[in-house]
This record gives sequence, C-alpha cells and structure tokens, in this order.
Amino acid sequence: MVLSLLMILCGDVESNPGPTNTRQGTLSKTGEVVYPEKENVGHDLMTMFQFLKSDIAELKNQVNELNIKEEVIEIKKNVKELKTANEKLNKRMDNFENRA
Repeated sequence: MVLSLLMILCGDVESNPGPTNTRQGTLSKTGEVVYPEKENVGHDLMTMFQFLKSDIAELKNQVNELNIKEEVIEIKKNVKELKTANEKLNKRMDNFENRA
C-alpha cells in the first residue's frame, strides 16, 4: 500500500479505474455491474401484460356479442322442423306413388 501511494506521489503513474463497460453491463461508481437489460425487463413485462389483459377483455366482449349458443339452438330447432316437414312430404309422395 505504501508503495502504491509513493508511485502516485511520483506523478509517473495515474490511477486507472478500469473499463466502465463490460460484456455483461456497465460498472457503477461502486464497482458493481449494472445490467441495463434487466432494468427494462420489468417495465416491458408489465407493458406486455397490460396489452394482453386488454386483448383478452376485447375478445371476451366479441364472444359475448356473437351469441353463438343462441344461434346454435335456433339452428337445431330449424333442422328439426325441416326433418319433420321432409318426413311428411316423403309420406305424401309414397301415398301418391301407391295410388298412381
């Protein structure tokens, strides 16, 4: 320690804190590595979460507007009526063919 102080006092040696950028991130004044990607990750995730939440709400509204269940019930009712009408027409046609 004494030798390093003497070298600094000589003026030939300058103190070098080292690089401020590393592969992982930048060095803070305390010497800790700061990861800039990790600081923005939380914000980015929250933003993405908000977008997904609004998209889900919009999709729920669209599904409710479609009323698919009611339409399917109506279609089933119509098909049943058509089958009944078709059976009646087939019986009448058989009756006419038998008379002819």
